[in-house]
Order: sequence, then C-alpha cells, then structure tokens
Amino acid sequence: MSTPENLSPDEERAIDNQIRAALFDAERGSHTYVSPDVEPELLDPFLRSIKENEERADEPPVLLKSLLPDLELPDLSPTAGQDAARAAVEDLLHKLSAANIHVDDYPFHLTDREYYDWLRGTLLHKDVYFPYGGGWNVHFSYAEIEPGSPTNMFSCLSMFLTELFRLDGTLDCWLLQGATYHNMETVAPPRQGHYLQCWRAGFRQLELIDLTPLPAFGTKENAAFLEFEIVYRGKLQNGDPVEYAGPGRVSLHYVDPRWEIVALRFPGFALAEESTLPPPKEAQ
Repeated sequence: MSTPENLSPDEERAIDNQIRAALFDAERGSHTYVSPDVEPELLDPFLRSIKENEERADEPPVLLKSLLPDLELPDLSPTAGQDAARAAVEDLLHKLSAANIHVDDYPFHLTDREYYDWLRGTLLHKDVYFPYGGGWNVHFSYAEIEPGSPTNMFSCLSMFLTELFRLDGTLDCWLLQGATYHNMETVAPPRQGHYLQCWRAGFRQLELIDLTPLPAFGTKENAAFLEFEIVYRGKLQNGDPVEYAGPGRVSLHYVDPRWEIVALRFPGFALAEESTLPPPKEAQ
C-alpha cells in the first residue's frame, strides 16, 4: 500500500483529481466522476466550463451567427463555378469547426452553391441554447433541421434495407406505411408482409454491397420518390450464388417526423403499394 511519502505521479494525480472534484461537488451539490488519468490543466477548465454554463442555463437562446461576430460571408458570384462554390463551403465549415460548431452531414441532393446558401441563410440563423463555450462542441445536422429532405428519404431507405437484408431475425417493418405493432413486433400490412416473407425465404444469405442515392427525386405535399443505385449479392436456398445491380426507386409518404415507405423496387425485388398487391395465398 502506498503512503503519502512514496506515491507515484499517477497516484498523486488521481488523488488530486478526487480532491478537485470533491470541492467542486461540495460547492454545487453535484456528483462528478473524474478519470484519474485526466491532467490537471485539462480538468480545471472543464469544471469551470460546467459552472459557467450552469449559471447561464436560463439565458434565452441566441442566434448562431451572433457567436461569430467576425465571420465573413462573401456572396458567390452568379458566374462562380463548382470549384469556387465548393471552396466557399469548405471555408465556412472550417471556420465553424474552429469555433467548435460542427455540421455532421453533407446533403447529397444539394449543389455546393445551394448548400452554401443554406449554411448562410438557415444554419447561421438557428437558435443556440447553452451550454456553449468553454470547449463545448455544438453539433448540427442538416437531416435534423430539414426532416422532410431527400437526405432523410435516403436514410429511411438505408435503414429499411439494412433490416431487409438481415436474415437472422424477424423483419422490423416500422418504416413501412401502415405497419402495426403486434406481439412486441412491428409488422407490415398483410399483403406486403406476405411478399416480404416469401422474398426473404428464398435466400439463405444476403449482403448489401453498395447503395448510392441518385439526384432524381421529387416531392409533392407529403408524397415523394427517390431513385438510387444498388448492388447486392446472396445465396439462394439451393446454394446458388446470385448478384444483382442496377437502379431502384422508392416511394414514400411523410408522417411527421419521418418518412415511411409506400412502395419499393430494385433488381430482384418489387414491393408494391399494399392496395395493388394480390392477397396472400392463405387469404384467397
């Protein structure tokens, strides 16, 4: 057992961290865990930032743009090309990142000019609530700010295909329009459910190789479609290998706060709308 006279540097740091955290908690009535490995020069600013942000927690939100008073936002010339637009986007994202403000996604369906305009006209005018500052990172997502966007259409499609190609469990159909909750599971409408069950039963193995959104999409009120390219392979029940590649199309309906799949087709797969499918054989 170590004594105060022969403590190692690591043990001294761990005890010092415990004392600092205990004093902090005694003042604020909190309970803070601090790793014994944290260096004191990092711990003190961290604890101080917690205190500062708690004191500012009741303050009203502020515009994100107001946190960057020196930020320059040049207008893109109408004749500016793709390279200039991409450079403007990257420069703005770099400046935001330097201020601990991060945008976590890059929407595939926007041109660089459109994305730059969105960053300037929408993101920078979002409200920011504390905690902010003191080394805190603030994260924004285009998909969260624009829930009805094609970015979220593609996310819906990607999540559903991940479930569809996972053959080692019951298919979770929560992203299908008309799905219902039954016996602790989300099940597809009867006719779509029958098709999905038969399609999956034809394979002993499936693997999604590539899924790429295409710029072809459209929306009208709460309905939309999105086109994509897909590559997947698998093994049939008789052991024969198969591989499919080509374009696909998904039809969706927006039910706040998410998109739901109405119909879906791609090479080797065609899930039509519930009303257009024949009834399951057992129901005929």
